[in-house]
Amino acid sequence: MHCEYCNVEEVVGVDFPIYDIDNLIDWLDRSDSNDICSIQWHGGESLLLGYDYFFRIFVSQARYPSRFCNTVSTNGLLLDDKIIHLFAENNVIIKTSLDNLDKAFDKQRNYSCEKVIASLNRLHEQEYKDVYVRTTVSSKNQAFLFDIYKFMCENYNFKWEFAPIVPTGLKKEQAFSLLPDSEPFRNSTINIFNHWFEHYPVEIPFFTEMIKFKLGMSDPPEISQPRLNVGPDGIVYRCPLLIGNHKYEVNHYISNTTIKQLYQFDCVWKKISKVECQECQYKRFCRLASCAYLAVSLEGLDGYKDYFCQLWKPIYDKICATVDRAVYTEEIHNLIKTNR
Repeated sequence: MHCEYCNVEEVVGVDFPIYDIDNLIDWLDRSDSNDICSIQWHGGESLLLGYDYFFRIFVSQARYPSRFCNTVSTNGLLLDDKIIHLFAENNVIIKTSLDNLDKAFDKQRNYSCEKVIASLNRLHEQEYKDVYVRTTVSSKNQAFLFDIYKFMCENYNFKWEFAPIVPTGLKKEQAFSLLPDSEPFRNSTINIFNHWFEHYPVEIPFFTEMIKFKLGMSDPPEISQPRLNVGPDGIVYRCPLLIGNHKYEVNHYISNTTIKQLYQFDCVWKKISKVECQECQYKRFCRLASCAYLAVSLEGLDGYKDYFCQLWKPIYDKICATVDRAVYTEEIHNLIKTNR
């Protein structure tokens, strides 16, 4: 689709080799943890790998019953009935994107909205539950954010996520020029939160996590939790947006290095000064303060940190103030516990 803000390098025809899938699954199973191993398949566009590729993945994982949980990131265009049925059989979480509702305004994702909505309708008709829909907000669609929220509330029972463009990767400079204006984005987000807090029509993980944070119930944000990322060449990186940047590679997955040892490699965040974030009350929740790969990816875009703070702090303040004023704090607790 050649999205205007894509962070993936344009390397054509490079996929993780299907004949190495068993070795990859065996390696992941050798981690020291007995917990479920969560894998996110991403690209580029993951579904270009095709039905047979994913069928082969699930056959390999079946050798280790109840060991693996899979998430597939997709633009949604190739979600036909056959692949949906395969994913449903294997309890796959689907993450897709919807940036607008009107083709005339859907330029940043190459006029994909009609096809994505058709795929969402197909998922809804088949009562597929584990679906996340993400809206990436730019100057081109910022005026329609509340409309997209209402559309999600009225049509689906999917989780909805939204966030401004993060200018990273190949199109970093181009994406930086597409950032939404701070005030309209803040106003839209606060309007959405006010409606959501009163009616709770759809799950919005960002709001739920922020309330949990305010109530002292929060785990570290998902984005800051340890993860390993295997590129198509088998090289392991600590951070997904650093795949292909050999400065930050830690090893090859078929080496004798264990997953536990790979986690012990210094996170790249330790190489970056966080002095300006130390006094911020939201530093534990803030993606920019807690996410190493995001900070590294933004090197050279000095204005983004100020933009990020101006954008999000008033939103954080509003959410925290609303929770403070809430009369039925116990009900908020129960609400969040129900959706943990």
